Amino acid sequence: FTFSLRSSHMFSSRLQCSVHSAGAVLRWMASRITVPQHQIETHFARSSGPGGQNVNKVNTKAELRFHVDDAGWLPYDVKARLKELQQNAINKGGELIVTSMKTRSQSQNLRDAFEKLQAIVDEAATPPKERIPTEVPEYEVRQRRQDKQHASTKKKSRSSGGGFDF
Repeated sequence: FTFSLRSSHMFSSRLQCSVHSAGAVLRWMASRITVPQHQIETHFARSSGPGGQNVNKVNTKAELRFHVDDAGWLPYDVKARLKELQQNAINKGGELIVTSMKTRSQSQNLRDAFEKLQAIVDEAATPPKERIPTEVPEYEVRQRRQDKQHASTKKKSRSSGGGFDF
């Protein structure tokens, strides 16, 4: 038995899952942060790359900007992870900048830029897994020491022996 879920935002995504994982999917959908498109600054510029005269005449490159600290739709912990993960994409003013110039169409580039931004927010919204420290087994420690001793004796046997012995 499978069912489909459709989200109501501009770029609808379709999920299919079994009854056993339905609870996990519903929890995921409830916890997912949707980027409010009306709160994101959009700019268009001339794109680089192939396209002939189209490149020189039409502003097809899409650029999205928003100030991370002023984004009320992001929880504090997500903002902190977003700043950490995207530190190279955030300018000195604290704005996250996402661009797309994948296609020759302004609307497709805008859609692609919003998809990139949503993926970035989803990545930041996922809390990192806590590392469980493990101990190295004693037999591996012994094996490592034996390997090091073997390498040491091999190197000693290569020496000519003509050096000074103190």
